[in-house]
Amino acid sequence: MALSFSKLSIINQALLAIGASPVANENETERSKFISAKLDQLLPLLLLTETWQFAIKYREENTPITENFSPDYRYTYQLPFDYGRFVQLSHNRFVLDFAIVDELILTNAKPFKYYYAVNKIDYSIMPPLFARTLALYAAADSAIPLTQNIQLANLLNTQYLHEKNNALLLNDMERDIKGAPYNDFDRVMWI
Repeated sequence: MALSFSKLSIINQALLAIGASPVANENETERSKFISAKLDQLLPLLLLTETWQFAIKYREENTPITENFSPDYRYTYQLPFDYGRFVQLSHNRFVLDFAIVDELILTNAKPFKYYYAVNKIDYSIMPPLFARTLALYAAADSAIPLTQNIQLANLLNTQYLHEKNNALLLNDMERDIKGAPYNDFDRVMWI
């Protein structure tokens, strides 16, 4: 059974990392409110710094918006609400000719196919190492304002970087496994 996280569980991990007591809700103390606001800032940044496998979505736009906003492009599509950045575009010959303006994709391609990294995600689908990384990131970034302890902030930053590396290693291993071709050799039993 996979662990399920919530914003509150991440807040409590961060609070414990800075030496504070856990809370029953995110508005219970000034520290928990501060960490909650910090998570709102840091989660999109962490999601966009790397290509996390769990935070990639595919989209195929077939129906353009009826209004055309640009004389340079024939089609206009709405960006997804959780769009962070493109990861991979379709191999269509028109795909390189596009622009993003006011949350809209302007292009000459129909359909417009792409993979994108999200900048918002539900806490419940975070892998455990990513959730731990996020908690340490918030704790490290909050340590000086909340505790005035530079040594603690440096320690938490080191722990955050170590945990991020572990999460990235797992992320890369999952990418390799999913991308591996079907191979009978892996199922040969050695006697």
